[in-house]
Amino acid sequence: MTTRITTLGLGKTGISIGLSLPGEKKGITRVGFDEDKELVKIARKAKAFDEYASNIDKAVSQADIVALDIPVDRLRTVFVSIAPKMKNDSIIINLAPLASASVRWAQELLPETIHFINMIPALNYDSLDDVLKDPKQARADLFEKSPIFIAGDAKTRREVIAVVVDFAVLLGGTPYFADPGELDGLIANVVLLPQVVAAALAGSTMLQPGWDDTQRLAGSIYNLALKPLELVNEAEDYGISIMQNRQNLLPVLEKYIQVLQRLQRLVEKEDSEGLSDFLIDVLLTRKEWLNKRKEGKWNYDLSSSIPLKQEALRRFSSYSS
Repeated sequence: MTTRITTLGLGKTGISIGLSLPGEKKGITRVGFDEDKELVKIARKAKAFDEYASNIDKAVSQADIVALDIPVDRLRTVFVSIAPKMKNDSIIINLAPLASASVRWAQELLPETIHFINMIPALNYDSLDDVLKDPKQARADLFEKSPIFIAGDAKTRREVIAVVVDFAVLLGGTPYFADPGELDGLIANVVLLPQVVAAALAGSTMLQPGWDDTQRLAGSIYNLALKPLELVNEAEDYGISIMQNRQNLLPVLEKYIQVLQRLQRLVEKEDSEGLSDFLIDVLLTRKEWLNKRKEGKWNYDLSSSIPLKQEALRRFSSYSS
């Protein structure tokens, strides 16, 4: 008996899932699908999957687990498309950074015979400087030693959570548990806020008089500051992640504005010592965070009962819906 896991969406994360899982010899059949044939070619070249479905119906009809590496604004459409084709007791796993809204949409659009859960990876330390979404940069260790946050609704069955825990362990990550609201709070801080800040920076420079001259000096620092705009997880309905998570984002934005105002006051008062102390504090805290990410160790542990890879593989490969 093998477990069939289908990955819908062969971007960098989706192809990396295929590369991270052990494959047919270990009791897992990895199926990949994307409507973009160029992405399929990249996945084939990387030998990321055992099979490639010719259409989305065939991709999900025999799947025990379907992992979604798709833009947030396409989740609802995909739910409607695949639900009638999926087996009873199969599991849909969302990888996109939107927890509460995705749970609501799943409750609205999926039958009770299909289980849904969020599994949001932080990705590993070595990938922090790789700010491209290039699928050619997919890697088998993308999730190694990285936190993977698991969030379902209150009705999510223990057996489903156990399968997703095993999945996270097989990818090389450490599962952490949170409810969707808590996870959205984290997403607001470290995913959405950088995107909003980048948009504000662009709006206060590119969309202002004098940009024709200013752009001539804009270089790597400016370009890096705008990189979050390239990483939005939306294909067409830009801003849906912000609006769906606005309850968590608004307090974060307020804090950010307060810090900007504090910096403004320090500069206005020519408080060089205060400004220096602030920057030193930020730089030291950043260094501490990077060290923790590199080691994969944290001061507190939200995870529990994490299986070894061998045990996770044994259980995962025997799951069949």
